[in-house]
Amino acid sequence: MRFVVFVLIILYSISGLSQMRFSHIKVEDGLSQSSVNFVIRDKKGFYWIGTQYGLNKFDGKNIQAFFTSNTPQLTDNFILSAVEDVYGNLWFATRNNLCKYDIHSNTFHSIITDTIKGVIKGHNNIVHLFTDKFNNIVFSTYGNLYYINKQNLVSTNPKVNLYSNQKTHVATYFNTKLYSIVNDSFYVYDYDNEKLVLKYKRHNKDLNSLQPYACFKSNYCPIIINDNNVFLIKNDSLLLAFKNELANRKVYTAFAFYKTYYVATDNGLYVFSEDYKLQAIYQHHLENPFSLSENNVLSISLTNDSTLWIGNSNTGVNYYNFNNGLFSVIKPDANKPYVSFCCYALNDRVLYAGTNDGYDEFVLKHDTWQFVKNNFKGKKVISIREFKNKLFIGTSDGLYLKTKNTYSKINLTNNPSIIFDINTLNQTQLLISTTLGIYIIDANTLQVIKHIDKTTQLTSSINPLKTNYIFNSLVTPQGVYVNSTVGSSYFNVDLDFKYNVFENYKYKSLSEIMITKSIETKDNTLWFGSLGNGIYKKKDNVFTNYNNSNGLSNNVIASIEKDNSETIWVSTNYGINCITNNRTVYSFVKPLAIESPEFITNGSYAKGNQLFFCSNSGLITFDANKVLTQQLNEKLNLITTLITKNYTDTLQQDSIIHLNHTDKIVSFSFCVPTQNYYNNISLFYRLVGFDEAWHTFENGKLFSFINLPFGSYTLEVKGELKPQRWQQFINYKIVITPPFWKKPWFILLMIALAISFFAFIIWYLSRLKLKRQVVQMQINQKIFEEKDRISKDLHDNIGSQISTLISGLDKITITKTTANAERLSDYARNTLSELRETIWALNTDTVDLQILKNKLEELVFELRTNYDSIELEFSFVFSTNHVLNTQQALSFYRIIQEAANNAIKHASCTKICINLGINANLLRATIIDNGKGFDTTLRKKGHYGLDNMNDRASKLSIDYQLQSKINHGTSIILSIILNDNNSNS
Repeated sequence: MRFVVFVLIILYSISGLSQMRFSHIKVEDGLSQSSVNFVIRDKKGFYWIGTQYGLNKFDGKNIQAFFTSNTPQLTDNFILSAVEDVYGNLWFATRNNLCKYDIHSNTFHSIITDTIKGVIKGHNNIVHLFTDKFNNIVFSTYGNLYYINKQNLVSTNPKVNLYSNQKTHVATYFNTKLYSIVNDSFYVYDYDNEKLVLKYKRHNKDLNSLQPYACFKSNYCPIIINDNNVFLIKNDSLLLAFKNELANRKVYTAFAFYKTYYVATDNGLYVFSEDYKLQAIYQHHLENPFSLSENNVLSISLTNDSTLWIGNSNTGVNYYNFNNGLFSVIKPDANKPYVSFCCYALNDRVLYAGTNDGYDEFVLKHDTWQFVKNNFKGKKVISIREFKNKLFIGTSDGLYLKTKNTYSKINLTNNPSIIFDINTLNQTQLLISTTLGIYIIDANTLQVIKHIDKTTQLTSSINPLKTNYIFNSLVTPQGVYVNSTVGSSYFNVDLDFKYNVFENYKYKSLSEIMITKSIETKDNTLWFGSLGNGIYKKKDNVFTNYNNSNGLSNNVIASIEKDNSETIWVSTNYGINCITNNRTVYSFVKPLAIESPEFITNGSYAKGNQLFFCSNSGLITFDANKVLTQQLNEKLNLITTLITKNYTDTLQQDSIIHLNHTDKIVSFSFCVPTQNYYNNISLFYRLVGFDEAWHTFENGKLFSFINLPFGSYTLEVKGELKPQRWQQFINYKIVITPPFWKKPWFILLMIALAISFFAFIIWYLSRLKLKRQVVQMQINQKIFEEKDRISKDLHDNIGSQISTLISGLDKITITKTTANAERLSDYARNTLSELRETIWALNTDTVDLQILKNKLEELVFELRTNYDSIELEFSFVFSTNHVLNTQQALSFYRIIQEAANNAIKHASCTKICINLGINANLLRATIIDNGKGFDTTLRKKGHYGLDNMNDRASKLSIDYQLQSKINHGTSIILSIILNDNNSNS
């Protein structure tokens, strides 16, 4: 009997060492049913909870339930297990089928297993479900092991293959090996030969009684169980473990995590160490809302955010996050209520906590404060202070001194009933705050040096205190601040009263200046905590107030401390807050995970960055630096869950949302799934292109846009979690298409049609006028062309002849003889005749070669007569007469005439040869002189002969070639094509 009692005491003490504080999700929270088989977390951050009646999707606050009524692909509401494949999709095993959840499209697909071999009927239990070495999905049902190839996992109807022909009762995959048990035989799957290899066979009643569902994969080692035994697979062998500790206990499941074994039983959760020793038993306790909700534990799951989930038989699921240990609760028994009124760290490893029944002593072992013993039993301890190696204890029955193991009471004037605070005034004196004012005592003699209350008269003032209820004091190098129910009184270092800090402060109620505690930072800033209006900061006689309107969780301030970085930490009537150096306020309520968020007045202590606050749920301690700089281990995803327009749609990041003009209201819902920080995350959105300002919305809640104008926008959503400095962003492109009559192409078409119509009217009205203008322009152009041609003819023909006349007249003048007068008279008559011939030629349609020859012979004769010093040769022989266009003939003649005259006038030549001939319907003329030649690239101002010749030729299709070289004469070649149809034999 004594041995049984001893074992129970040991087990109870082991249980008390546990610091796990479970949260609870139940049917009242939206869970579909109370019996939980598993919990899994997808890559987006959502938790999936499988029960014996329905599948649940949990985002940290809200639950969405799936049944066969709203999700027929499940085929059965009894959800057995789940696994995530290599693509992030989830596979759920039900009592009747296998179901795939596509995480990208948010759709379910049923995998029909009833048709496998065509023999399975009735309930098609999926016993084991896992992924193997090749990332295939493996599952077993009715003694057969099946798999779906990795390449087929993305298909909506993947092919199911038989894994092994051998019967498989129990199977699990771990560390690239597949383990299987068939009756009393233990197998390991050979991947090279694709078959189960028998490791050993033995007759064991425990092994024979293994249940088909009792096989579990963990991150430390595979575990197989039956009704009351746990088998660990080590080195390809079965090891029976925990048999004595689990005797007479029904075992449902087991799990290994961080070299620790967790076993679910009908008597709670058992925890074993790596060497198989029992560490703790988690059970249900009525006084502790953070204990397990019941003792009948069905399942254990570990999600990828290091959260341990305990599925219960009748009360839903409990969970505990291993990474959420920022705030620790110190108390003797984790399952019992505990209220501490004060705390004091004797050193780095010993801690005292004052209670209603003495004070408790804790020691720090393995980073955990462990209860040692209770002291001074029977006294309500409100304050503790060590000074000069003496421990002073303030109680509701006066001030006491501990010497060794005895406690002696210190006599104070009038014997105050309550000692609120014990503070160090100087190297030898203590400052005691009581219900009867303040006392200064000598720590060595224990004698009262001075007592100040509201009746005390000091040299500087009468009645320095307005009340005798003094909560505590703040000692600074400049003086002392005494905090009471009516503000804070300031004394100099000699305890001579100076002034009341809040004397000129306008307050609405007395609670606003009931000062609980004050501290001073290095920049000489004073901080006062009040019982009704938050925190007062006093800097250079200027007050700044922090309350729930600018970030504090509550206006009732219990206590204030500061850490090494001068950050202000505040315990309130509802959680813990901090004010950083840049005066940003952060609130911590849910991460505390305590029964009651209320804290005790003046119950706090700071030792560097390690802070202690007394609460109704125990002594809360944390490292201030870790709390403010924590990097979240879990990956929080910003996910859209709903868009409502004419239909419901689920979006993917960086997608484009196309809306039309009938979509009047567009609604969105975004969620950051997390069970620790759901309410602490701030979400913001803005629609760039419509409204550049950021707007807030609640996690998982809808926000909407109504009657957005047509156009393109960018929806930006961001999430923030402070002070953890976590941020995430997500963007969507929204394109709202207008009706066709408001689309640019239609508007442009209408504008084009209107412009075309008016253009047609303008064109039609001006067409007649334009026609008349065109006719007139054509007439003017013809007149211009005729004038130009006639001027060139006159220049080339008449002009040259007049030049001859002038030359002859000059000769007569020089020689003073009239021998050539008659000839010149004849030449003038000939010039007149030439002019008449020109006019006649202009009125003639055609000119034959004979006429052209005669005209050229007359030209040569005249030149010979007038220029007898120049030798002129002329030849033109043709066998067939041809008819030329009048303009071509005259131009041909005028070019020859101009070329000869130019040679005579400018070339200083002695010989000119003019030769014409016909070769293959080509009339060719060459005019060659032996003159001085010239540079063909230069033109003399006022000389237009060459340009006129070239212009004449180009306009009438006469090929014109000019060749000249200085001191080597000049040659001009003319060619014109003769038309055979105009020839005369």
